[in-house]
Amino acid sequence: MKFSLIVASVLALAVTLPARGSLLPDDFFDLEARDSVIPSRVQPVLRQAQSPVPDTLYERAPQAYPSNYPYPTDGKPNGKSCTASYQCKSDYCHHKVCDVKKGNGHVCYKDQGCISGNCRNKRCVPADGTGVIGSNCNLSTQCSTGLYCRRGSCDTKKPAGHVCYKDNGCVSGSCVNKRCIADGSLPIGDKCSKSVQCGTGNCSRARCANRVANGQFCYKNVNCQSLSCVNSLCVA
Repeated sequence: MKFSLIVASVLALAVTLPARGSLLPDDFFDLEARDSVIPSRVQPVLRQAQSPVPDTLYERAPQAYPSNYPYPTDGKPNGKSCTASYQCKSDYCHHKVCDVKKGNGHVCYKDQGCISGNCRNKRCVPADGTGVIGSNCNLSTQCSTGLYCRRGSCDTKKPAGHVCYKDNGCVSGSCVNKRCIADGSLPIGDKCSKSVQCGTGNCSRARCANRVANGQFCYKNVNCQSLSCVNSLCVA
């Protein structure tokens, strides 16, 4: 009886959860967006948990190729057994068998399994700075200049006034209240995350504020009219 109740509960939950798609916010699956709200001390732990499976789980991977090994011209063809990638002509040993390296979007467990040399969260993604519009990605650094990673694909960064969900989605690098803003466009008192967003050039305790005179309390240089904060005081 208890087992039946558990199965019924799981099925009910599965029905109520939305599928990955337009019903979920852009930042639901986005690692960069989550980083902006997750404490920095927790982020390394999350990234480590999401990193590809280490090579050593399936093979003995040497620190360097043996100097006397004819890599990779005379390596083993695909389908032959292996214990390390340097033994394969393709330079990829997958589950103890020489295999073909995969293109972007394919499942992977280590960088060496991807043509791009970039395996992130068990998917082959573009090498940093090479992704074009529509390329699979999970970090904006993988996309070309002027693009960012949105819902797993490289997309064009938006100008001021457009809807956004993270700083990387904006040409200015600033997404405030789900809108891209231009540098220096926020007035005194508005919420901010970077001083460059404020007209005064000073984001103090998450609010745009005037810069203060010498002798006044500060915690960073841009708090001061002199742009010099020493021992928590503005100085000339």
